[in-house]
Amino acid sequence: FYRAHGWYEDAYRQYQTLAPIRPDDPSVLLLLAQAAAGAGRIDEALRLEQRLMETAQPGAAQGLARIAQLWTSVRLAKLRLAAREAGDAERLAALERRLRASGVLAAAGDLRVTLVFSHPDAQIGLWTAPAGGALARPREIAPELGIEALDEPEAEAGGYAIEVRRADASSPTAIRAELVIVWREGREDEVARVVPLDFSGGRAAYAWTLRGADLTPR
Repeated sequence: FYRAHGWYEDAYRQYQTLAPIRPDDPSVLLLLAQAAAGAGRIDEALRLEQRLMETAQPGAAQGLARIAQLWTSVRLAKLRLAAREAGDAERLAALERRLRASGVLAAAGDLRVTLVFSHPDAQIGLWTAPAGGALARPREIAPELGIEALDEPEAEAGGYAIEVRRADASSPTAIRAELVIVWREGREDEVARVVPLDFSGGRAAYAWTLRGADLTPR
């Protein structure tokens, strides 16, 4: 309820109360991390996600550890992008060190397209396809935890079609989300882009063509 309305401090207190009651449910840590990030405490969110990532075997994050890895990838990519845009070389260098220490780069590839949202019942989804192919859902989806991702170790030379669709466009509830695209994560030639999405006023979908590092609405 609190996350749906963007009341992140209230959500944070709720999940803090829930964590001791459900110590064997690691999803509570991810929800707590989302509430912390929504309230502006990004460092705390990253620490909580790191705890979950450390439960996985080295180089083989699965389940909730993998979801935590994807969320950390998104958060650090956005922070690095902000540092680049601000021309803050010192901050960027510190974030790159944190990225290397986080374990995220163990799964880094040519391209990652991630849809993130906070509303627990957003009913939006990511659809992708190599150029000329049929759109399909990506393999890694966790809508209950606000994230879906296309992860490509080797990007298709012909590019991709990408869509974000809302199942119930007639709903009066405004849903906001972000599409976070990272090319060559952690490399010297890394490129990142954040696209804000606003599903209100009957908006049913967004669509793009992705070729190389060019994202074109269609």
